[in-house]
Amino acid sequence: MAVKDIILEMLKVHQDDWTSGEELSLRLKMSRAAVWKHIVKLRNDGYEIEASTRKGYQLRGAPSLLLPAEIRDGLKTSVWGKRDIVYHPETASTNTDAKILATQGAPEGTIIIAEHQTRGRGRLGRNWYSPRSRGIYISVIIRPRFSLQDAPILTPLTAVVTAEALAEETGLKVLLKWPNDIMVSGMKIGGILTEIGSEMDRVDFAVIGLGLNVHRWGVPEDLKGKATSIELETSRRISRAGLVRSYLGKLETVYEHQK
Repeated sequence: MAVKDIILEMLKVHQDDWTSGEELSLRLKMSRAAVWKHIVKLRNDGYEIEASTRKGYQLRGAPSLLLPAEIRDGLKTSVWGKRDIVYHPETASTNTDAKILATQGAPEGTIIIAEHQTRGRGRLGRNWYSPRSRGIYISVIIRPRFSLQDAPILTPLTAVVTAEALAEETGLKVLLKWPNDIMVSGMKIGGILTEIGSEMDRVDFAVIGLGLNVHRWGVPEDLKGKATSIELETSRRISRAGLVRSYLGKLETVYEHQK
């Protein structure tokens, strides 16, 4: 775990109180000046940390970004996301990034997540509208041990898991439109894109991509009446990080039963 993540964890444990600079310095075996440099990094990430010469540090607020530390905080998985979460403020496509990492040997359970995609992709090469910090754009690398002919099960399996997580976290009535669309109120709220890397008849890796509309956003003209978001449907602000944790936990459990 990175030093700044350890500091953040300690601040969260004592969020209703102050954590002294001396305590952090002793725990991390570094000078107070070095601790302060990591506090600055956390502030640059968007964490609101109050500093007092006599009292130490206190966490006042966390950013709404999908930072690795926010996803890991309460994540109930065995492997997925525990080590490798690649975060991008902006990228062309999380699936494209994931495929590159997979061919380079990235381990199963590696997560790629972005606040914004400039070339988000859906099924059949369609564009996926990915407004900044309005949705969840996430890809998971897996290395299944089943044959290539069994690989198509990944898309409907992921769609069911997404629908369950969404219904559980929001109370929405979620329906699936074959093979990869997540629907609410007759409109698309999310979609799955599964891509396979294979050798002969064996699956080398698979990338499971999810795009999910979460916060309120200005719906483009060509999507009006066709797409919606969680906030548009519920009028409530939902934690994106909490939804990601629920999705990853359920998906890992179901996937492990399929191996």
